[in-house]
Amino acid sequence: MRKLAYVPSSPAQRVLYAVRHALSWQKVLIAAALTTVLVVAIAIEGATSPGYDPTLQALEQLPAYALVYPGATPLNHAGTPASNKTGVGATVTRYFGFHSPAPPTIDTTVQAIIAWYATQLQSQGWQTQPLALPQTDLAAAAWTHHCATATLHIYRASAVSQLRPSVDATNYPFVFAFIIQRTCSAT
Repeated sequence: MRKLAYVPSSPAQRVLYAVRHALSWQKVLIAAALTTVLVVAIAIEGATSPGYDPTLQALEQLPAYALVYPGATPLNHAGTPASNKTGVGATVTRYFGFHSPAPPTIDTTVQAIIAWYATQLQSQGWQTQPLALPQTDLAAAAWTHHCATATLHIYRASAVSQLRPSVDATNYPFVFAFIIQRTCSAT
């Protein structure tokens, strides 16, 4: 005697029936295992590729990193990975300048730049921190927030050419660097 095949009546039942009978449990487990191996391999490849540093990426994702003084021209960006696995010491730096002469609507005084960054950072919860003025700087300021320190250094263009030859400071009366550094390990 021949067995009659079950034929589902609704479209949803037909799809469920087809999937259940087309895929055995063994095939499902093999597909899941292969998917897991593939995902782990991709993660390992990304984490070991040159240039990959999750600490630098985390610093670049901070809202403070996106701050650009109105009218300033980005000149350069640099990232220095941490020399340890905790991420402490990782640094991201952005250099800015103003075309000379700057438009009259933009206040390019050193005091205005520092005050603007202070206001922006304090609104994000950063706290002012004392900072000794380096000899190469016209002015400098620092702030801390959780496991990061932000510093603002304002240099004469001639000093930048000597300190950072990769930054083209031609046609800029001064250049400023906004630096964010990881100061403790993330927990």
